[in-house]
Amino acid sequence: MQLSEDLHQLRLYQYFDGIALAIYLYDYSLTFARELELIWASKWTTMKSVFLFDRYFIIVNFIIQHLLLTTRPTTGCQGLGEAFAYVTLIGVFLSETILSLRLWVMWRNDKRVLVGLLAMFTGTTVLLAYFGAKYFGDGIYKFKALPYDIKGCVFDTQIKNWYNTYFVNLILDAVVLIMALIPTIRICEGDAHVSVPSLQFLTALCTKTNRTRELLLVNIA
Repeated sequence: MQLSEDLHQLRLYQYFDGIALAIYLYDYSLTFARELELIWASKWTTMKSVFLFDRYFIIVNFIIQHLLLTTRPTTGCQGLGEAFAYVTLIGVFLSETILSLRLWVMWRNDKRVLVGLLAMFTGTTVLLAYFGAKYFGDGIYKFKALPYDIKGCVFDTQIKNWYNTYFVNLILDAVVLIMALIPTIRICEGDAHVSVPSLQFLTALCTKTNRTRELLLVNIA
């Protein structure tokens, strides 16, 4: 029975890994032409470097996930598991930093918004990194060996709170979404003037469609 549960866990990892890769490739195929036009053709700046690093850093994440699904020794699993946790934290922090800068512009360069968001995401990242190091170091997060030379890293079944990290990230993303919707609605209703070229399309779209819901969908995407 336990082996069946372990194999089921491993299969779920494979499914989610495949789905994540498919979504990434789909998004990449849709945006690559605009990336060449707007990003690669522009001069090098700090923001361009951060964007491209964040854009392609996820490849490291996929490589580690693949190794987690094909590694046999549990000692290798332990190191890969720690690497995956920290790589994920770095990727999430970079993405949230870019979103924070975007919101900062939408809120008319209000420093309180930028400082608040960066403090929130930095604090969360440090906290998650601390607990990750503690749990891996104390042996709470550990992998179990699979019989019959089956390859793949499977968490010990004693781990019951692995999803807490995702809940924390969902809460933070909900805050970001709400903060993005507020200025978006103001722009659509004509209560705010947008002078930043990268955000002027919001005003144009609202004027053309006169439907808030379409603007909200574009902003959410």
